[in-house]
Parts: sequence; C-alpha cells; structure tokens
Amino acid sequence: MAETRIRRVPIRDMAHSEFLDAYLCDRVAAEIIRNAMVMAVRHMTNALQRSSFSPIVRDQRDMACGAFAGEAQDYDVVALAEGSAELGPNGRIQ
Repeated sequence: MAETRIRRVPIRDMAHSEFLDAYLCDRVAAEIIRNAMVMAVRHMTNALQRSSFSPIVRDQRDMACGAFAGEAQDYDVVALAEGSAELGPNGRIQ
C-alpha cells in the first residue's frame, strides 16, 4: 500500500480562503486556540514540577510536556513547553 503525503503550504503563504478551508476558522481564532493550547501545556508543566518527588524535576525543571495530535491528523506537535533551568554565570539557578 503506497502512502500518499499531502503537500503542505506554509500558513503564512495561504490565502484567506485556503486558510478557512484548511482549518475551518479564521487566523485570529486559530491564534487564540494556539495560545490556549500553549498555556494548557505550561500549566501541565507547572503542575508536574509542583507535584514532583524527584529533585531533578522539582528543582532543575529537567522535563518537558507536550500535546500531540496523533498520526491520523498528520501533525506532530500541537503545543510544547520545556521546563529548563536558567543558569547564571556562577552555575546557579537564577
């Protein structure tokens, strides 16, 4: 069985009508939904850090959380938030 791949046009290159047909909403609504997904993943990251027993996750934030659409939708990552510690010049967390 041959796999058929749909050629994707970058969102910024789509005309307004193409965008409506592809995503069933306008660009403003799509941006609102995107930001809501990112914030949900950030809340997941914060909840994981607060409830963690591991000092690596709790103190160093060595983790990542994400939302994935799945193979059927042919989208890899919907939203991703990484939890990385910011180290200062002396190697300590700021």
